[in-house]
Amino acid sequence: MQIDLLNDTLKQKGDLVYSVGLIEHFEPKDTARMIHAHFEAAIPGGLVLITYPTPTLPYRTIRGAAEMLGVWKFHDERPLAYDEVGREMEKYGQIIFRKMNWFIGLTQEILVARVGA
Repeated sequence: MQIDLLNDTLKQKGDLVYSVGLIEHFEPKDTARMIHAHFEAAIPGGLVLITYPTPTLPYRTIRGAAEMLGVWKFHDERPLAYDEVGREMEKYGQIIFRKMNWFIGLTQEILVARVGA
């Protein structure tokens, strides 16, 4: 199922709501709304998995080089810190898994939360 989480009404909820490369394309207020919408899209006890770019040295180096070469295509991307994303996710569920994906140069943090009742 594919929907606009900020504007569409959900007809059904999922056991797993999975998001890659989405929440970092919003300003902080809308990032918080988007995170909340992920939890609204999941059933109680379900899982929400969100990945997002982080401002590590490898990320900043690769992005900076891509921007200098004029090949960076994600000008609205905002690398996020755990403090912002984790704090918001903890409002709606319990974080049960956290991992930094260092295997890709543009580092991504992976968070999984169990949705509260």
